Amino acid sequence: MMPDYRASMLNELDCLERLIPEYDDLLKEMSRVIRNTLWPHVDEQLLATFLYGFNKFMKSAAEMIGQDPDLIGQEPYLIKAYIIVLCQISSGLFEDESEHDYEIASAFGGIIDEIYEITADDNFDEIMDNVELYFLEEFSSDKDYTHSIADLLDTFYKETMQGHFDRFVVSLGSIKSLCRGRGGEWASEEDVLAGAIEAGKKASAIGWWNPKGKKYVCFSADYDDDVEFDSTFTYVEKTCCEEIMLKEGETVTFADFTASKSGKKKKLLNLDLSYDDELDVIDNFDALKTGRYLDAFISLMDENLEFSDELVKKAIKKARTGIDIDAKVQGGQYFLKQLYDAVIAPMDDVEGFNPKHIEKCRRSYGILTDFLEKNGCAGICYPSTRMDLIGEPGSNIVLFNAADVVPVAGSLRVKTMS
Repeated sequence: MMPDYRASMLNELDCLERLIPEYDDLLKEMSRVIRNTLWPHVDEQLLATFLYGFNKFMKSAAEMIGQDPDLIGQEPYLIKAYIIVLCQISSGLFEDESEHDYEIASAFGGIIDEIYEITADDNFDEIMDNVELYFLEEFSSDKDYTHSIADLLDTFYKETMQGHFDRFVVSLGSIKSLCRGRGGEWASEEDVLAGAIEAGKKASAIGWWNPKGKKYVCFSADYDDDVEFDSTFTYVEKTCCEEIMLKEGETVTFADFTASKSGKKKKLLNLDLSYDDELDVIDNFDALKTGRYLDAFISLMDENLEFSDELVKKAIKKARTGIDIDAKVQGGQYFLKQLYDAVIAPMDDVEGFNPKHIEKCRRSYGILTDFLEKNGCAGICYPSTRMDLIGEPGSNIVLFNAADVVPVAGSLRVKTMS
């Protein structure tokens, strides 16, 4: 006769409901979902065993977060991590072959949503604590604009970017597709590239991305494999067409490029951020924070449920250290998005801004590129506002040195805008 683990289950569920008094309503709802949706379908012994381990971790972690000033954090994330781990292991607990994954995840979904609502404001405050120093009053002053941009960048680099450089950049060699288009029909990939370099020599015909006296070059880019936009163009080709404002019936020559041997490991400042508003910043931080607590949870589950309070403390401290870094990085990326919106986006949509403002942006852009070259960046990734105007995604990069790329042999093709 198989032993009855019902008493063990009830004991662990009762323990779960009392782990964090401040959030007993969430824990009681979690207990209810386990009772009604998970318990009836899984191996009772295994579930009771896992709940024992989860509860042990939660109890130690919650006590330590409450007692240690260095471990102040959002306790609801412990609940969220608990739920995610429980959902991940639930399939392996099923006694039959029925699939209940979706049902279980949906049942827990309301608790996850409530945790997001509880923590959203605190999360944004945590991010802004790391970014407010960048938003100086002089940023919008015509008189001090140039000076304040330099100060902002210097502060940003010293306070945020210097210690976490790799989280603000992408490697040139990691970009899958680099394409350049030049109006007209040309005989070689070098001719297509030369068009950008020649533009840099003409003071009267300099694109915003190519300051006077510089020989920068601009490409359309795709971080993954390029896909078709329509029957004529791929997305990077269409981005090129929009960037050079190609008109219907005009001819364009495309060529592909790839990082040179010396350019593969060079870094580009990533301004191609997917933030539309503050909610996106909060969403990103929420995901990062969840992942930190989840990693702590899982690392201790590998201890076969026999972990000590000291191991829990070590895991939670590691999670909190990571969360502090994530807050700083998210704040830095929020600043970069604001910088992009204030300096680069206006120059890519000149019809919407007056000449005086555009000139101010050009000066600031020059300061930005000088700063990046000085601090080891080889260029900038940024979203295509021209593609955004037609409601499509697109990305561009500016390279400070054309020698960082080489043409892809045989990639030359001529097309007509339709």
